[in-house]
Amino acid sequence: MNLMDNCDDSSGSVGGAISNAIEKINDAAGAIPEDSKDDETIEEIFDMILNHATSEMYRGWTDWRMELMSAIIPLCGNRANRNKIEKFLSDEKNLRKEDWSRESDIKQFQKMQYEIIKQFDGESAAVSYMEQHLDNSDFKRTAIKIAIADGLYERALTLCLDGENKDSRSPGLVCEWKEYRYIVYKKTKNLSAQKMLGLDFVLNGNFDYFLRLKSLYSKEEWVSVLQNIVEVLENSKETGVYVKIIIHEKLKQKLLEYCYKYISSVNSYYTHLLPEYKKEVGALFIMYIRNRAQAANNRNGYRDVCDIIRNYIKACGKSAYAIRDELALKHARQPAFLDELRKIK
Repeated sequence: MNLMDNCDDSSGSVGGAISNAIEKINDAAGAIPEDSKDDETIEEIFDMILNHATSEMYRGWTDWRMELMSAIIPLCGNRANRNKIEKFLSDEKNLRKEDWSRESDIKQFQKMQYEIIKQFDGESAAVSYMEQHLDNSDFKRTAIKIAIADGLYERALTLCLDGENKDSRSPGLVCEWKEYRYIVYKKTKNLSAQKMLGLDFVLNGNFDYFLRLKSLYSKEEWVSVLQNIVEVLENSKETGVYVKIIIHEKLKQKLLEYCYKYISSVNSYYTHLLPEYKKEVGALFIMYIRNRAQAANNRNGYRDVCDIIRNYIKACGKSAYAIRDELALKHARQPAFLDELRKIK
């Protein structure tokens, strides 16, 4: 740990050595046979690991500290040992001060307390503890999964909506609670709710839910739904899902408009515009190639231009060689560029 604080460990060698050492400690603590756990020996081993884990050297390295402390959970059958670790877990002085770090520490401490209760007080007591701490997203996730598995869909739905409300500043978590909510709607065959939530996912950039959403409508109904989605997305920041949708739905006119707006995109999407828009594809390639050639100032840049020309040739055939010859004349005093252009056969 001293070395870790005084070196560049970008290779991961020092961190790997520490992780391996902690794994060995974990194996050793877990290998003590149940019938040989006399209190004095167990307390000595427990104190040795706990004192090491809670030392100052692990301040800022909470994951390693928690892995070491997790290693001694099996030794908490000894009441004195359990009291020591639970005292550490309940003392707010052991939490980091920064908000995000503090929340992370609380979650890890609660998870460890849950494991202690589960192992020594039973499943029912552990579930009771979890229910009292559902602000912990890990516990909420587990509770939702249990509720869904047990068919308690109203409870699962309540937990999901509560999570979406309380975790509004964490987009990733909100998305996860919505995904569980979608599962509930699917399990309960609530089509209207699936449609509403599926649309919400799509408009926020999730293409997988676009395919699910489409499956909920008849061909006749889908026409107007698709039109609405396209109109909303073409002026939004979610360009990735927009392009995937118009390609999937073969809306070539929309894709062509997109390529005129973002000329470089023709290099990625030209195959989806052919053969109907071969002429327009050619015009877009010429504009894009000229712009890139003007900006290129080293061999890598010249190679990129030539790779685009090769795609232009694939798209439009022999007529595309004209741009190669045009660039060769225009950049006659740039030998590296000419060398790359000659490689286009």
